[in-house]
Amino acid sequence: MRILIVNPNTDEQMTQAIVAAASKYARADTEIVACQPDWGPVALDGYSDGVLAAAAVVEKLTSGSAPRADAVVLAGFGDPGAQALREVLDVPVFDIAECGAHMACLLGRRFGVLTTLDRSAPPIEDLLRIVGLWERCSGYAPLRLKHTRWRETLLWVSVDSSSKAGLRLSTTRRRCWSSDAVVWEAWTSSSSNSWPCRSLTVSSLR
Repeated sequence: MRILIVNPNTDEQMTQAIVAAASKYARADTEIVACQPDWGPVALDGYSDGVLAAAAVVEKLTSGSAPRADAVVLAGFGDPGAQALREVLDVPVFDIAECGAHMACLLGRRFGVLTTLDRSAPPIEDLLRIVGLWERCSGYAPLRLKHTRWRETLLWVSVDSSSKAGLRLSTTRRRCWSSDAVVWEAWTSSSSNSWPCRSLTVSSLR
């Protein structure tokens, strides 16, 4: 089986990091390949980035320049073109934000989302409504962190509580814990201009 992972931004270093991470978990008979759009935003933080990325991703995967595969994994949050790709491709398309929400539903009755910026939150809500999971979501909490500070607060167990970013995460986490969400997920992506980039979903039980 060949799985194509699509990084919806134009950061080649992020694409390589995604492939390295995915390859660690691939079966021996599974080949991981990747691509990114030829144009578009370097990071997806809001609606405008998502619209541009979606158009660039669809163009890339329908132009014949992307590797052929048995399935596509769209490695971006918000909605960088998953619905459009399902319309034009004849293979399954897995959106990591949608898959992360489904996984959260397996871990608890309700879940919530932590994200980096205020403008990143509305596209996440729209996506959850589209895929029918908004009723299971207790809400979202933007951490209002610059990408350069996200790395040091990514894992709660290693947060430096004396830092401004660490204090903000701790405060947000306490506010989240007062809701009825059982699972909180961190949805973020970052460009290589700020730190060795990752695009991932981290779940934590209460």
